[in-house]
This record gives sequence, C-alpha cells and structure tokens, in this order.
Amino acid sequence: MTAVREQAFADVPLRNNRGFALLWFGEGVSVLGTATSSVLLPLLAVVTFDAGAAWMGVLTAATWLPWVLIGLPAGAWIDQWPARPVMIFADLVAAVAAISVPIAWLLGVLSLPHLLVVALLIGFATVFLRTAHTKLVVGIVPARSA
Repeated sequence: MTAVREQAFADVPLRNNRGFALLWFGEGVSVLGTATSSVLLPLLAVVTFDAGAAWMGVLTAATWLPWVLIGLPAGAWIDQWPARPVMIFADLVAAVAAISVPIAWLLGVLSLPHLLVVALLIGFATVFLRTAHTKLVVGIVPARSA
C-alpha cells in the first residue's frame, strides 16, 4: 500500500508534490536535531563533567561507529522494508534518546556513559534514516526523461 501511495506522489510535479514537501520539512527538522546533538553532546560532556580529549574522541566515534558496524547491511534491510515507517521510527528513536539527556540531568543521574549511549543510539538511528531517505526520494520524486 505504501508503494502505491509513493507512486501516486511521483506522478505529481515537484512543486505541487505534497510528499516531497513533507519529506523536505521532516528532513530539515531531523538534520537540525542531529546537527544540534552532535555539537551539544560533547559540549555538555566538557562543561558538566570536565571531559577530556579521550571522552571527546569516544563521543565523536560513537556517532560514526554505527556506519562502520551496520552501514552496509542496513541498505539490504531497508530494501525489504517500507522507507517511510523506517524513517519515522528512526527519528522517534533519536528524539527519545536526545530527550533522555535533559530528563536525566533534571533527575541528577546524567553521566558520561549515558551521553555515550545517546550518541550511539542517535548514530544507529541516523544510519537507518539516511539509508531509507534515499529509497523514499526515488518513490516520491518523478523521474525526468531526457
């Protein structure tokens, strides 16, 4: 059913394509959140926990490690799943992980390992989100014949 809806979006010119507009808006919000967390997690580690260079490296690596671990198989998995639900689920996982940081801080249980787990979860979510994005764009944007 999703493939039928994506194909219906693909038949509409891009400027009138509601599916493309929704994708563009959602991706804008998602990229803003991911970019913000990639800056704020290390900053929070330094300011709150006086984290050194080693922790900064670990936090940065945790964001990129999922690409090394599951980047290639994620493409094969996403080919078998509908792209839109995968993207929504990945964004929800990243949002819950990011929201856990201020909640843990308010409860007084925020720690460097918590920030590390958050960075890993956001990294894994980003792998699935970016991979599904490519598949979804093909279904939404009409092909131009030369």
